[in-house]
Amino acid sequence: MRQVAARLSAMGSVSGLDGWLFGQAASASTMSTSTLLVVLGLGGLYALIGVINSVVIAGAERRSEFAAARAAGLTRRQVVLIALMESWAVAASGLLLGLLAAAGTLTAALAVTSGVTGVAMVAVPWPLAGGVLAGVLLATGVTNVLTTRAALRPALVSPLRTRE
Repeated sequence: MRQVAARLSAMGSVSGLDGWLFGQAASASTMSTSTLLVVLGLGGLYALIGVINSVVIAGAERRSEFAAARAAGLTRRQVVLIALMESWAVAASGLLLGLLAAAGTLTAALAVTSGVTGVAMVAVPWPLAGGVLAGVLLATGVTNVLTTRAALRPALVSPLRTRE
């Protein structure tokens, strides 16, 4: 084996299976990351519109609930913080379900690479995943705070007088 490697090294660079796999993963990672960015960008934009729409509708329908909380003695800031924590809990649940779906995809990718190359290997773009996580929580939080503050603008008793 070493003799073959020595003869081949006279013609060019020689690497073992591990080195070759890491080189292939690095070159494939650039292409797959670019493709992932495009797909994630389009899907993320659609999901962002859906999240913002859902948060605005949910916040706008809770005016009487927010007014009741204010009448019970909570400050505006406390009501906004409670609504923010609720929306982040819902967003975190959605992110967790998304991670479970992604884990299934990664498990399949590991099985395929293991079957083809004999070594299970997958490259996860952690900075991109962290950016998505931060972006979802930021968009949800900003939208929720703005919607809750807008719902708290009317006089305290006017939302309490309305019936649903």
